[in-house]
Amino acid sequence: MRVAAVAGTHMRALILAHNDVCRSFLTPKSGGRKPYELLSHTGSAYAPLAAPKRMGIVLSLLAQLKSSALHAIKGYTPQGNPAPHTWHKVLKFFPSQTGRLIVIGDVHGCAVELAELLVKVQYDQGRDKLVFVGDLVNKGPNSPQVVQIAMRTGACVVRGNHDDKALATYRKGHLPHGSFQDLPSSEQWVEALKPDEAAFLAELPFTYAIPSHGLLIVHAGMVPNKPKLLQDWLDIYMMRNVDMAPSASQSKEQDRTQYASCPLNRGVPWASKWTGPAHIIFGHDAKRKLQQYQYATGLDTGCVYGGSLTACVMPIVLQTPYFKKMGPVAPTLADLSAELVSVPARQQYVATK
Repeated sequence: MRVAAVAGTHMRALILAHNDVCRSFLTPKSGGRKPYELLSHTGSAYAPLAAPKRMGIVLSLLAQLKSSALHAIKGYTPQGNPAPHTWHKVLKFFPSQTGRLIVIGDVHGCAVELAELLVKVQYDQGRDKLVFVGDLVNKGPNSPQVVQIAMRTGACVVRGNHDDKALATYRKGHLPHGSFQDLPSSEQWVEALKPDEAAFLAELPFTYAIPSHGLLIVHAGMVPNKPKLLQDWLDIYMMRNVDMAPSASQSKEQDRTQYASCPLNRGVPWASKWTGPAHIIFGHDAKRKLQQYQYATGLDTGCVYGGSLTACVMPIVLQTPYFKKMGPVAPTLADLSAELVSVPARQQYVATK
């Protein structure tokens, strides 16, 4: 029943999105955007793709909806867990709030380093808001403690591939004939996971939007020039690179290239092609360490591999240049008066891949 309800809810959202596009296509209103103008965003206004064929764009949307809806239809995440009730959440951080926004990179069970980082940024639980880019757990020495810190502080956390994997291991181990034997050493901690902690992991969304700061938090990435609703869940928490899609076309007037995720031996970092409409803060890519692009920032600095744990600290939005020019253009870290703060790993817990 729950699988059907989840699939039904999100299928309705996808169908409504498709209907909105078709409706604007078939019965355009004076001054309204054409359907292909809904697909991408650059600068201060929505801009259309270069004269697409009408039937072609509808068929393209249907194909993307089919791909995006696949997990929703089944009601499961890529690791086979029941889908969270809400895929994409919104953090309402009001300009009048006096606390800071603190976004933290991949922790991977490094609880001591997380505690040291919170001390270094002078975290105030009564005022500041913590957000994690996912992969709280696995590989490191203290995964349960990291989950407990996230829960105790009321942090917002997006779903990482390792959070999803740990939850799948927990669920399989608690099946009638399940077992926690023969697990890799980095996953043996899962047996001690408490029901409320497992429930916390089960409801982690794939993205967190923070409109007050013009931010979108994801674990791995987003395919540029593709609406959030059409992004594949596997891409959101696994992708690192993109390449031109097989059927990509590019406008002479502006960059409207269609991209698709691809293996690491092809393409380029997806963040290097991201232009908005939100500034994305992400993790997952420890090999590239700190990544700083104009409209995307990668915070996985490989703490579990002996690197460091990094936070992006932003003051109250009223004190930032972005507050004065809020609009459709994605902010830079400078617009948000953001500061990057790191603490070194106590040791190398696992070998670098």
